[in-house]
Amino acid sequence: MRTQLWRIAVVLSAVIVLGGCRGHESITGGYGDRVVVGEVTMAAGMTNNSPAGVRVGVSGTGMSAVLGTDGRFTFVGVPENSELRFSRAADGIDARMAVPLSSAPLSLELRANSVRSGRRRAAPSAPLLQFEGIVKSISPTEIVVTSSHKEDVTLTIDDHTVIRKGNQSLQTTDLKTGDRVHVKAKVTDDSKLALEIMLQNPADDGEVDDNGGQTMTANGTVKEVGADQLIVTTQPRGDVVVKVDSSTIIKKQGVHITLADIHVGDEVNTMGKKIDDHTLQARQIEVRGVSGH
Repeated sequence: MRTQLWRIAVVLSAVIVLGGCRGHESITGGYGDRVVVGEVTMAAGMTNNSPAGVRVGVSGTGMSAVLGTDGRFTFVGVPENSELRFSRAADGIDARMAVPLSSAPLSLELRANSVRSGRRRAAPSAPLLQFEGIVKSISPTEIVVTSSHKEDVTLTIDDHTVIRKGNQSLQTTDLKTGDRVHVKAKVTDDSKLALEIMLQNPADDGEVDDNGGQTMTANGTVKEVGADQLIVTTQPRGDVVVKVDSSTIIKKQGVHITLADIHVGDEVNTMGKKIDDHTLQARQIEVRGVSGH
């Protein structure tokens, strides 16, 4: 079953977390690494001067949210070169705009057939933080993760934090000490707010896959790229040799790529047949995020 889920691979799941009294929606997908935060106001002269009921979505991904009266939205996992679409049938709104490359929150003014960026809020004091590590402690409002650099990172959890394993939405009670997670967080001054926590526990050694072999995962940073294999530095196992053949599925942001498109320093999730504790024959490799290449 686990193998079948992996082969479904990069089918997006939109997980909607409602922001209580503020009507703010936070939606996550699996297409990319960007976090897009915005606030919509209606342009002067519009029949309805409230953004409530306007649907905003990321074209081509299936991610969308219906705005509340505050006009605020957050999308997690947005691909590069994205487009936002705004619509509301009641007053004929149908407008689109390309998402700016800047990570600063967007202040948007919406008209019936156009949307433009107004004055943006100040950019965060630091870029989006991403890392993989082991859960040291967990509560409904806080998680402490020991990173691959052996540093304890404390992050706040709030109503907008998305917690998931694959396409499954989780709660803080589903996480436990010792779990391996990939975290995306917003850094403000000395505080870190967890935007997304992805549970990434490896398959249990000894679990039998569909072909009678033992399933193994190796998630981490690419240390070396060869003609038919990768060496991936992982937190729990150290260096793992990931062998690649013609049947290996390699993707980045939902797009098929080749082994030559993977570079040293890329973050990857790999899964395949266990050869030994430090070697696997890959059935699938997913490149996470955006490298500098």
